[in-house]
Amino acid sequence: MTAPVSSAASRAAVCPGDPDTFALEMIKLINDKEFSDIRFTVGEERQTIYAHKCLLAARCEVFRAMFATSEQAVTEDNEPDPLVLSEVQPNIFLALLEFIYTNCCSLSTDMVIDVLAASIEYGLDGLTKLCVRFMRESIAVDTVCEFTQVSS
Repeated sequence: MTAPVSSAASRAAVCPGDPDTFALEMIKLINDKEFSDIRFTVGEERQTIYAHKCLLAARCEVFRAMFATSEQAVTEDNEPDPLVLSEVQPNIFLALLEFIYTNCCSLSTDMVIDVLAASIEYGLDGLTKLCVRFMRESIAVDTVCEFTQVSS
């Protein structure tokens, strides 16, 4: 007969792995057709972008609600029709996906205002905070003018 396990020994502890490795592995999934289960047609250019419903729904309530209520039509080749997001530019949507997949985002001064607006629209509070922090850290005479022009 074995001794009973003490309650202290049976407690679980969260032991995080390396977040950089995780992000590098997850970024490979962004806009990768293989294993994706949803397509978006994005921007005026109508660029096709591939994604994974389970990741989008897990990290974004807007996508969760969108997927819960949408019944996608199926094309002739038995693939779901893409969801059309004509109001967001592809590079901005890809930045949103980067944050959703990796909890990180590559930002630049010429796109941060648009990413900020999209993060608010999609309810991604963590991305909103990243954008605000990036803008605060990027403030200089030329960027203030740039941010003011873009936000007008």
